[in-house]
Amino acid sequence: SADGRLLFVASRSSDSINVFALSGTSLEQPLQVTHRATLRDPLVRGLDQALHLIALPGPGDVEHLYVAGANDHAVAALAYDRVSFTLSHVGSQVNGQDGVLGLADVEYLLASPDGAHVYALSGSGGSVAQFTRNAASGALTYVRRFTGGELGVAMDGASSAVFDAEGKYLYLTASAANRAVTLERKTDSGAGDFGSLSLSSSIAQ
Repeated sequence: SADGRLLFVASRSSDSINVFALSGTSLEQPLQVTHRATLRDPLVRGLDQALHLIALPGPGDVEHLYVAGANDHAVAALAYDRVSFTLSHVGSQVNGQDGVLGLADVEYLLASPDGAHVYALSGSGGSVAQFTRNAASGALTYVRRFTGGELGVAMDGASSAVFDAEGKYLYLTASAANRAVTLERKTDSGAGDFGSLSLSSSIAQ
């Protein structure tokens, strides 16, 4: 978590998410790790082969978690309550359902610094899927998929990415294409294409 008091662990073998509380950060108070919650439910899409997880602050004592489930071709949105120690399912975005595209074998997630959007990388699809995030509930809404063909650059094997501090540029690695790609993000919240991506530059090996 942003305050360093919680550790969230995704397990690709047990298809589960575990939450641990962290306390003690000095020689006088050694680090203590306390298990708080587990979510392991085959009915929740986005946990099968959970490869990556990100956490964002929610309202009050709630943390929003987003999980990339490669075998489910889905992203699960979860909410953890620090007071009740409960981890609950908010909803899932599944590839091919309700118009959602770009989540085939999804393996990596990242959020824009402003918390407005979550992006999902598909290495096999060579694409990035964009979702808007409801800051109150944690729910995601699908916006669109950006493919290498649409952006004009090969993104096969897209497996990791990071934003700059302002959230204007997304730096992405495409291992199968032997390429590092820089995408520019639309940061005007009043624009109809807020959060959309376009090619800025790329470097190939």
